[in-house]
Amino acid sequence: MQRITFLTVAFLIYALPIQAQDEPKTLKVNINNNAIIDIFKPTNNSIEMNIDNMKYSISYEELGFEHLSDLKFINNVLTIGGYMEGTGGYTYTYKFRNNKSSNKIELIGYDYFYKWATGNISKSFNAITGKYEVTVEQYIESKDEMKTTKHEGKFELKKIILTSLKNSDLYKLDNIGKQYEPE
Repeated sequence: MQRITFLTVAFLIYALPIQAQDEPKTLKVNINNNAIIDIFKPTNNSIEMNIDNMKYSISYEELGFEHLSDLKFINNVLTIGGYMEGTGGYTYTYKFRNNKSSNKIELIGYDYFYKWATGNISKSFNAITGKYEVTVEQYIESKDEMKTTKHEGKFELKKIILTSLKNSDLYKLDNIGKQYEPE
């Protein structure tokens, strides 16, 4: 019994700090290069933002996920990523950058991945070029093999601004390449 208790305590000492390290931390960055520090603070169900001393909030639900997995600012790009749990696996990644001419934080990229028991689909959309790529991997039972298909195209979408994000904007993102998704 003492061995089990020791192993349990050892596991908790090891596992809890690792889990805490993986949780996204509050970002303090100058997203629009104007000498004002902007704050992006994750909560249990949203990201609270203070940009140029204006407060905004965006819920994980609005972004299409349940859990935040990524919040970082590298090379002037804000990345927000999250996932949903369930019978399949869903991940969503949004990339935003300040547009110097409009001084608005615009979506520049969107990635989506969904995995189910017999395959997966990944979508990537570049909002600057309007190009998208969809890759579908599906198990074909009759051939006992995985089949991979790739599709590319162009898609027009109005500018999506972080501080005025709408569900209708995100719905349009989800529909990019929808015609290639297996039934």
